[in-house]
Amino acid sequence: MSLLFENDAKEILRRNGIPVPKGQVVKASLEKEAYSDLFRFPVVVKALIPSGKKKKLNGIIIAEGPGEAERAIKKLIGLKIGHFIANSVYVEEFFKTEKEFFLSFFVDNLRKTLSILASSEGGIEIEELIQSNRTNIVRFDLNPLEDFRVYEAIQIGVALGVKGKALRDFFSLLMKCYRAFIDYELKLLEINPLSISPEGNFCAVGALINVDDDALSRHPELSGICSSDSDRFWRTPTELEERVIKADQKDPYRGTARYTEIEGGDIGFIGGGGGGSLMLFDSLRAKGLKPANYSEVGGNPPEEKVYELTKAVLSKMGIKGFFMGTPITNNTQVDILAKGVTRALKDLSININQFPIVIRTAGVNNEEAKRIFETNGISFYGIETTLPEAVEIMVQRMKDMR
Repeated sequence: MSLLFENDAKEILRRNGIPVPKGQVVKASLEKEAYSDLFRFPVVVKALIPSGKKKKLNGIIIAEGPGEAERAIKKLIGLKIGHFIANSVYVEEFFKTEKEFFLSFFVDNLRKTLSILASSEGGIEIEELIQSNRTNIVRFDLNPLEDFRVYEAIQIGVALGVKGKALRDFFSLLMKCYRAFIDYELKLLEINPLSISPEGNFCAVGALINVDDDALSRHPELSGICSSDSDRFWRTPTELEERVIKADQKDPYRGTARYTEIEGGDIGFIGGGGGGSLMLFDSLRAKGLKPANYSEVGGNPPEEKVYELTKAVLSKMGIKGFFMGTPITNNTQVDILAKGVTRALKDLSININQFPIVIRTAGVNNEEAKRIFETNGISFYGIETTLPEAVEIMVQRMKDMR
């Protein structure tokens, strides 16, 4: 799934007629002109990270005036919030709230339904309230083959205790949320809090949206604001991780390349995906070696994707060896792997006589792959060598270099 920053999520809501606070992204405290003339104070300064729970993690500050806003921006930009670094903030108008609700549209994989979860209370304690049954909760499962009906939206509002004009506005808002959820092919649309003012006006004060990666090609309007597969990261992606993500997205429907950095470690690692990769990774660690990353490649990617992945794996500081192991079930032309890997080694000017390399792979065009590797001075281990045996060879190579 692709996680959206709050400003982008709110822009999608705004396009669909859902009220949101006026806001502006600010990347430095000196950018007063970016927000000072847009709002009346007070304003809310929010750290822009691809995650919810910002208020609970001290990532939201209310500023009563320009001086407080500037200090809040300085405090939040560059701050580590949870596992993310805030590189910018979102300054938005303060919405005076009388009551808060929680509203979520999501895909329930277990029930195989589109579902709505709503609560008569919202805010940062919503999870605790739901778990302890201290709030009025309504769950509604929609038939994916049928549209969400107005009377069903009204029933949800009534169950939450919404009355009068507010009920009319509430079911209208629910219908707009449903339309956005379907039209953009979302996995999650969450509004928390959905606030109502003393005058009875609703506003999506907090918003979180996840987009289905497989739907991105059908939504060019989301280009530039969605990062495919970004929900894999529990922290801000590193420069090398971002590089691989971009390389993978250039040709998203021809194979996959994934890269996750690991603190420490001195072995560059690429596996063939699935349980085999995990087995190899664990085997290297069990033998005393320390992979510096976890990477997967598979599904017959183009040479460029293999090249960019290998280059990223080998570019991390402190790498002293390289291990690549893929099973025959990887469904990849191994000569393409060979071309991408050897090209990366050449471009990085790695001395293969002083740098332990073990390549064990098998599959289509196996003989050509062997020729490419051996022409470049790299030993090739095919199907006659088991994956555990390849791990043992890597262990010995590392010992020999020490």
